[in-house]
Amino acid sequence: MSKVLSMEEVLRAINRIPLYRLDPLPEIYSNANRKFIIVNEKSGEAIAMVSDKYLLVQPRRIFTRIAEVAFKMGKIHNVKTYWYNGIQCMELIFSERLYSIDSGYRWGIRATNSVTGKRSLTIHLMIWREECRNDMFLMFGNAILHIIYNLNKIEKLITKLPRLTKEYLDNLIKKNLNSIISKKELGKLLSYFPRYISGPVEIKLKKIDDLNRWLLANELSYIATREFKPLKRAKLLELIARKILLYP
Repeated sequence: MSKVLSMEEVLRAINRIPLYRLDPLPEIYSNANRKFIIVNEKSGEAIAMVSDKYLLVQPRRIFTRIAEVAFKMGKIHNVKTYWYNGIQCMELIFSERLYSIDSGYRWGIRATNSVTGKRSLTIHLMIWREECRNDMFLMFGNAILHIIYNLNKIEKLITKLPRLTKEYLDNLIKKNLNSIISKKELGKLLSYFPRYISGPVEIKLKKIDDLNRWLLANELSYIATREFKPLKRAKLLELIARKILLYP
């Protein structure tokens, strides 16, 4: 029987993420009344300086709220949280399976927060392909900038979590299967990736005449999924989602 997580198990993963606070800039500096310092509460480390328009989105709080909504959408099979240098991520995989033309899939929600404000609070879809046991991110979802004017928009962002349907998945796969890549285009697409990712893929695919985007995305994500550094893995999967995949 497929593993199903309780809310308590998901919360344990979320509560490993550090807490953060905003401290006023010391008065010895200019513009002290308009600047704040973001501090890691556990370590006391100051990680960024922000303006008074910045909205601190506490990752534990926002991820907990996302998880609460996700539990209403289905049973949770797996949860993963990771963070580094002001960026925090949570991945929730549902137990529900979707079957498409090439494999069975599990799907989930990926949320990314940045307490430094360097990137938006985002909620996107992700899929786990059973055929080759690899993750893929899909740039289908919502995002909110870290500014105080968006405070009231966050709840709307969360309560309207993106949902993956079989129809959308089938259309996504067909669109990318039908997008044939020339040898010249293959070289350009692979140039976006580090050589340890692109090299093995290039060797494996260079003899294929009718190479398509779906095959390329799966070969790249197969290697990227096995990157043991979670944020590095995430950056590679995001790059595949942005540079390789076409969306319905």
